[in-house]
Amino acid sequence: MLFPEFDTGVPDLETVLVVTVIDLHSQIAIMKLTISSALFASSLLIFASCKKDKDDSIAPYTVPDTYTFDNVDYQEASAAVKMVINVNGYIGTTQSNTNQVKLDQTKINNLWNNTNNAFDTVSLNSTGISLAAKTADPTVFKGFLDALTTLSNQPLTAASNGTAGYINRNAGKIMVSAKGLEYVQGFQKGTMGATLFKEAIQLLDKVPTSDNNTVTPGKGTAMAHNFDLAFGYLAVPLNYDTTTAFSNANKAAMPLWGGYLYERGRYIQAGYNIFKAFRTGRAAIVAKDYNVVKEQVNIIKLYWEKLAAAAAWEYSVLPQSQGGNLASQLHSLSEGSGFVAALKYRSANSPLTAAKYTELIGLFSQDANFHDLITDANFTKLKAAKEILKAAYGNLQAQ
Repeated sequence: MLFPEFDTGVPDLETVLVVTVIDLHSQIAIMKLTISSALFASSLLIFASCKKDKDDSIAPYTVPDTYTFDNVDYQEASAAVKMVINVNGYIGTTQSNTNQVKLDQTKINNLWNNTNNAFDTVSLNSTGISLAAKTADPTVFKGFLDALTTLSNQPLTAASNGTAGYINRNAGKIMVSAKGLEYVQGFQKGTMGATLFKEAIQLLDKVPTSDNNTVTPGKGTAMAHNFDLAFGYLAVPLNYDTTTAFSNANKAAMPLWGGYLYERGRYIQAGYNIFKAFRTGRAAIVAKDYNVVKEQVNIIKLYWEKLAAAAAWEYSVLPQSQGGNLASQLHSLSEGSGFVAALKYRSANSPLTAAKYTELIGLFSQDANFHDLITDANFTKLKAAKEILKAAYGNLQAQ
């Protein structure tokens, strides 16, 4: 003790200091134990959380380089693609040369409704499907067919602003409305959107909630079949080479959307992204890896929509450099307006808002007066349409 002569019963300062130091060490030790326990508990929680996020019931699986899986059937989608091609081929005869080529209204009606064996193959005639039933806004696109049929049966008249007729183009001609819409392109690009793209998006929307347990031989589960049908509407080979340039040589193997993957979607790598997502998503369906299935569905929907937007962008720019060639300008505008129309059937979570789509249609639609669009020296509306697409999707082409 420091002062032993005074024993008052009260702990002396040395004792107090020692006890205080001991208590302090004890509290520190307790604090350390508490912190360590908390950290340990947190680690357990994190580990448990990670363990929960990872579904160990999903066996490892590989994604094939080609769209090759068991129980794949997309004949119905392929039939719809072929029907569009067949109708387009028939109406295209009106433009194959500079002579008058008359279309038959009865044949047009039968092709549209798939009645009376109108197609040139038994398989199409017996599918039980029709463009009339599968096409959204059918009166619009059937209207293009009817108007062209009527025009083809009238004496050939040179087209001008306000007058429907023909304009020579290359070795043939184009047949246009009084506003300059080329009917063949209005129908073809219109049904690419209102029939093929629309059907694919609706199928993809159903995929995540479809049954993936009951297998129908040859078709797979409902989830797999819906996914396969969507792939069929894209119209590419099972071993699609995403680097293959579009040309007349491979046009038959990659018609419609399949051809545009490279022709207008090359800059955004539409072919690579969509084909990879289809292969990955289908493999994930087999493995029941549903998080991956949802991811790939979203990728497909986004890039297919961006492909339509990329084509619309390109055809809003081309007419600005085609001055002096009215036929080429109207041809480009007819294609572009069809791809703009296709965006109507885009996914609900599209980057393009409803308000902006309405604005876009007001600038560049299939009902616009194309003569007015190209006589505007500044191409005001076409440039504004491009900017709307750019704001929604980013750069879609190199320029």
